[in-house]
Amino acid sequence: MKVFTLATELLSIQAENPQRKIAFIPTMGALHEGHLSLVENAQQNGYVTVVSIFINPLQFNNLSDLEKYPRTLEHDLALLEAQGVDFVFTPTNEEMYPTTTADVVVDLGLLDSRFEGACRPGHFHGVVQVVYRLFHYVQPPCGVFWRKRFTAVFGDRATGSSTLPRNRHAKGSHQTRSFRFGNEFSKYALNKKWLGNSRCHLS
Repeated sequence: MKVFTLATELLSIQAENPQRKIAFIPTMGALHEGHLSLVENAQQNGYVTVVSIFINPLQFNNLSDLEKYPRTLEHDLALLEAQGVDFVFTPTNEEMYPTTTADVVVDLGLLDSRFEGACRPGHFHGVVQVVYRLFHYVQPPCGVFWRKRFTAVFGDRATGSSTLPRNRHAKGSHQTRSFRFGNEFSKYALNKKWLGNSRCHLS
């Protein structure tokens, strides 16, 4: 398993695997069996697996939430290596958001004022920035996500899973609403082509 911290290092993935398909699994770390099942899904379909671990600061409008987010990189890397992952991308904030790069501008429509956007201003702007950059850097022909937890893969808090690091206290209607949101947001993101030419496998 190779671990990269620079976007330029990712170029070697395509060079080393010219005849194989690449699947990308973006995460915010604090990995659990759900993440590993996505990796296994990609492996069973013959893909080279690339996993990113990046806690996106732009998704947090509350500094306290950002500071409390679990950081378990060594443990995460051990899990991924045991699972047989091929490549891991662990960029710094400076690598993801260099001062010379302008923000991606996307019309979020109602999403910016609904669901997480209603209580966390700027959340989806942050999601767009990290999703665009990660897929631009990795350039995978395939991204692997949960169908009902599409937003969780991009770091969204509320999906109703007790194992998700930021959602251990979500209950009741908040969980139900978040499941509906996951489906709506996934369709919106794919229709808006945020993911470029990548094909998404929702499992």
